[in-house]
Amino acid sequence: MEKVVFRAIALLSLALVGVLVFQCGKKGTKAKTPVELITGTWRVSRVLLNGNPDNTGNYSAFRITFQSASGNPTNYNVIPGNAPAKPNINPANTGPWALTNNDTQIVLDRGTPNEIVLAILELTETSLRIRFKLPRNVDKTEPEYTFELVKVQ
Repeated sequence: MEKVVFRAIALLSLALVGVLVFQCGKKGTKAKTPVELITGTWRVSRVLLNGNPDNTGNYSAFRITFQSASGNPTNYNVIPGNAPAKPNINPANTGPWALTNNDTQIVLDRGTPNEIVLAILELTETSLRIRFKLPRNVDKTEPEYTFELVKVQ
């Protein structure tokens, strides 16, 4: 009986050592921060205008790139293509970006007359869904757009 108990303990110990060695050999995968997830180039997969599909424009060439350095947002760049609407109102199509409101909003051109807030509705490694309203000084009807974006790189 002692041999059986000894063997059982030995086998359990060996199994425990094997599990520990296997787990220690794994590299911990750290979850990406919102800045890391947003950083990159995005293309449009679908645009909604006031909740309805916007079929009036060609968004196929539209791209927005968010850049970062050392885990902090730096600049964004927009290539509007033939898109009739874009999530920035800066005529230069480039400027600083930041995350606000507990990482639920992207602010473009913060503190400038071109400032615009993009609400983050969804964010994964491959998809970004944002909603924004064009200000009255840009469009007096204040249309609300939802851009569903797919990461290009």
